[in-house]
Amino acid sequence: MKLTPFLFFFIPMALFSQKDKYWYAFHQEISENTAIGFKNNQGTIMLKPRFSPFTINQKFEKIIAINDANDSHYTSYYVNKKGKKFGLDSLYVFDFTYDVELEGHIRFSTGKYLDSIGLFNAEGKITIEPIYNKLSRVNNGLVIAKKGAKQVHEKHGGDCDHWSFEGGKEMLLDTLGKVLIDNFRDNDLHLNLYSLEITEQENRAKFRHNFTGVDQKYYSFISYKEEFEDFIYTNLKNIRKDTINDYLFLNLQQNKSKSKKKKQDHELWKALVLLNENQISILSFTLFHIDYSNSELITSIEKYLDNAYQLIVEKYPVFEIQIMTNTETKINISFIRTENGYKIYDYSIYKYNSKRDQAEPPAAIEIQSKE
Repeated sequence: MKLTPFLFFFIPMALFSQKDKYWYAFHQEISENTAIGFKNNQGTIMLKPRFSPFTINQKFEKIIAINDANDSHYTSYYVNKKGKKFGLDSLYVFDFTYDVELEGHIRFSTGKYLDSIGLFNAEGKITIEPIYNKLSRVNNGLVIAKKGAKQVHEKHGGDCDHWSFEGGKEMLLDTLGKVLIDNFRDNDLHLNLYSLEITEQENRAKFRHNFTGVDQKYYSFISYKEEFEDFIYTNLKNIRKDTINDYLFLNLQQNKSKSKKKKQDHELWKALVLLNENQISILSFTLFHIDYSNSELITSIEKYLDNAYQLIVEKYPVFEIQIMTNTETKINISFIRTENGYKIYDYSIYKYNSKRDQAEPPAAIEIQSKE
């Protein structure tokens, strides 16, 4: 398939300078609608505001998905910093948001139900043809793809039409569409694509899972899930009160008064002591709460975020443990994986009544709410 690119021009020739890596979003009211534009870090407008409600980018690095409104007619497309427009009306939209570039690539879709998905590079060239039912974002130059799946629709009355894919084959590709592994199934292991090692023999290192590539070599990846479980039952159970700060993520280390920090660390220490005495449930999820009003925090954790200031969960997954005590206390502690191991970024402690539903304790008796 060939999608024809075309050019248009931004504001002045300064556009073509590569001095600044990012342009930054700003918003402006136009005809009672909020429009989004982008400025460089000197404050010069590089992309004029336009009504683009599904664009969630806070930064423009190489590629961005936007739309234009003209007499109530909307045109959607991708554009790069050279002013090249491509992928006309072929944007990848999921949950009412446009895709966000990662590693200089962005997904596009030519099907009504996101069933024909491909990949553009920063130059607007198709590097993976839109022949896949599902396509992950690029992580470590790798893409997980699904092909040959069956689309299943669930009708709930009216215009409601929920759908999903069943079956099909999962494969591992590179960013040029080359199939590296023809049968690639995660099996809920939460594989770390950034841990890839290619060997002639199976890699038997701890937490590693091996797949045979089409080149007959072994591609192995660390399981985030197994790695985290080991951390909980070994490292974390040996934590000392005087080292608790070493186990905290940046948001719990900063922006607190001395008294609040002391109270926080004391509560966490008491909760962690219970790890050795009570039943633990390990939950995996991808929610990561960010205080967007805290510019200092955003700056300090920026490397963990994509250009929409969303956590890159494929690289920095988050997990949660739940501790149920015999004193009718429920403790939830959330962790994020960093280059320096797993760190606590959120916690909550609840009192509940064992005679009532313990799954959702009432907020009225909450002791410590989430940060």
